[in-house]
Amino acid sequence: MQNNDIQELFNQLTDFQKERIQRELRSYIQFNEFVESSHYAHCPVCGIAEPKIIKKGFLNGKQRVECQSCFHKFVQTRGKLRYNSHQSEAQWSILIVDTLNAIPLVKTAAELDVSTETVFHMRHKFLLLLEQLLYEQPITLEGIIEMDETYINDGFKGIKRTSGRKARKHGERAQKRGLSEEKLCIFMGTNRLGQELVQCVNRAKPSSKEVIQVFGSVIKEQSILINDGLFSNYDLIQQNKLTSMVVSDHQTFTPVIHLNTVNSMHSGFKKLYRHYRGVSTKYLSRYLALYIFMRRFMGMDDQEKLMVFLSKTKETLASFTKVMVKSQNLLQV
Repeated sequence: MQNNDIQELFNQLTDFQKERIQRELRSYIQFNEFVESSHYAHCPVCGIAEPKIIKKGFLNGKQRVECQSCFHKFVQTRGKLRYNSHQSEAQWSILIVDTLNAIPLVKTAAELDVSTETVFHMRHKFLLLLEQLLYEQPITLEGIIEMDETYINDGFKGIKRTSGRKARKHGERAQKRGLSEEKLCIFMGTNRLGQELVQCVNRAKPSSKEVIQVFGSVIKEQSILINDGLFSNYDLIQQNKLTSMVVSDHQTFTPVIHLNTVNSMHSGFKKLYRHYRGVSTKYLSRYLALYIFMRRFMGMDDQEKLMVFLSKTKETLASFTKVMVKSQNLLQV
């Protein structure tokens, strides 16, 4: 289709349709300008805040820049998610959107025309970034807080094991009944302001010490804690001087005092867990971080999600290697 044909068809649209297309075009132009900008919150070499960066040609097809504070030259992707990658910005954008939308590796690999192993490493570099962002932005739960635990089966997906329990098939139940060492305990907490905390505690029932380790410095003193009466919560309640509201079943729920929000979080993560047909236990913390961000950006379109994360990558030094993917921040329970 020629440009004249496109212009003629555009003129046939209503004013509302024209405005919508123009808005989309402005959004894409803004996005491209944002990606191509050389702004750094910190220099990846000397660490100075808001450095003056100038362009210095190209190196292996990548834009090279120079910091006017330390005069080091480096490629524009240094300290960024794409630094140790041969994939383009466009391919990384697709990977980010597909990960946030829980698209399978095989489909993303087909779209990017790369191997599933490459997509796996790209995805886990992104998940490591999400974990880092959560650590850099600690939250405080206050007011009316819902807290509850849930349990999922452990998994050794992709790991060759020569000892321990017999391997399970996808969807198969744990071999032991009840809360055994095959069950991973995940604590979730949220308040009425939408702040959320999700963390895997241990195997089987948590101890009082583990509950305090997760929530002791997070929950503000003299808040109202809605819980199911787990005995391990008692020390936390005493230490932080919390008002405990126990709701053991739906009969005791009220429009205000309930566990509906945290129970919805449980259901959402288990749905994601089943969608992936389980994930390896050592990577569980990364997928919990992914789940938190998926909840934060519900309702956003793909373009908005990309703008949010690309802005975060410009403010955060986060570059990872394949070795780091296999060894950094692994869950040990």
